[in-house]
Amino acid sequence: MKIAVGSDHCGYKMKMQVLPYLEKNHEIIDYGCYSTDMVDFPDIAQQICGAILSGKAERGIMFCSTGCGAVIACNKIKGIRAALCHDTYCAHQCVEHDNVQILALGGEVIGYYTAIEVINSFLGAEFSGEAEFVRRLEKLEHLSCFLLSHPDFPDSVACQAGIQDPLGHILRGLPVGGIDPLLCSAEADLELRPGRAGAHHTSL
Repeated sequence: MKIAVGSDHCGYKMKMQVLPYLEKNHEIIDYGCYSTDMVDFPDIAQQICGAILSGKAERGIMFCSTGCGAVIACNKIKGIRAALCHDTYCAHQCVEHDNVQILALGGEVIGYYTAIEVINSFLGAEFSGEAEFVRRLEKLEHLSCFLLSHPDFPDSVACQAGIQDPLGHILRGLPVGGIDPLLCSAEADLELRPGRAGAHHTSL
């Protein structure tokens, strides 16, 4: 299997520990970092996700200190499903039910042997393809375009699918409260509904 791996400086040690094991049975593409010098994890996540979306790699593994930053960054990119797993059950379940492509691990949270077991569970799993899981994946994709309504906000916020933040990642969000018909625009990143007090346009 072709696997894209990467880490920030906090996950570098764990990545280097598991690489020799992975290289025994898999083709590895290492997207950095290559030392303990400080780097920003979103930059590494973008490269790993790019490898998945382009077909250069079948699965991805990303290490940071807790795995939290890695999974957040990867899930910002449209078409990517990443999961933070520190146990074997979640590692195979996320693939079987959610077709996860990228595993996030915390290099400062778990040790080498646990990491190997989690990785093996992740790489050994396959998506079930059952109708109920396919249906849920389709609904997940629809969340990339939504109308956000929340009692704390005087105006409803429409967030288009496919918009990009300054880092070039695809933005996503979760619907909170009541949902009106979806609004997808090729124009503004965020648009407050016009005709209401304080309405204005905001770009992220």
